[in-house]
Amino acid sequence: MKNVLKAFGVFSMVLIIGFSFAACDDGGDSDGDGGGGGGNGFTITDIPSKYEGKYAWCEIFSTYGSIYGCQSITDPYHKGSSDYTRTVVGIKISNGSVSLPLRSYTSYSGSGTVSFEIHNTQTFDINNFDVNSRIGSGMFYNVTFSNGGARKTWNDASSWDEDF
Repeated sequence: MKNVLKAFGVFSMVLIIGFSFAACDDGGDSDGDGGGGGGNGFTITDIPSKYEGKYAWCEIFSTYGSIYGCQSITDPYHKGSSDYTRTVVGIKISNGSVSLPLRSYTSYSGSGTVSFEIHNTQTFDINNFDVNSRIGSGMFYNVTFSNGGARKTWNDASSWDEDF
């Protein structure tokens, strides 16, 4: 009887600890839909006028893993689906500038490499390389974020490749 009670006690503690971890908010996006955004995000200024009215998004490669800057991102694979389509809704470039809110780790402080793309359409699939929408892509290296915000000019980009 003592062994049964002891086993039940151990099992109960494992369940309590397990549920505590599952319920804990790690600051990331727990449901795969891109999270709530916030912070200042990543802002690119002095964008050439030929990209006016187009749509941008970015991916920051950080110590936390990938952090996305966009209006929203869906990730059905993360929710248990076998579909690995990742749909991004980009932010419109206006007056030569775009501010991309961070979708997770909204108060990120640190540095990372920022990959960004500009598209003709607002919604696109980033895993299946939506070549009919993408105009080009570029990189910013060693971008320093403070409380979820960083700012760069177009000319600070380390590279830019157009998809024509």
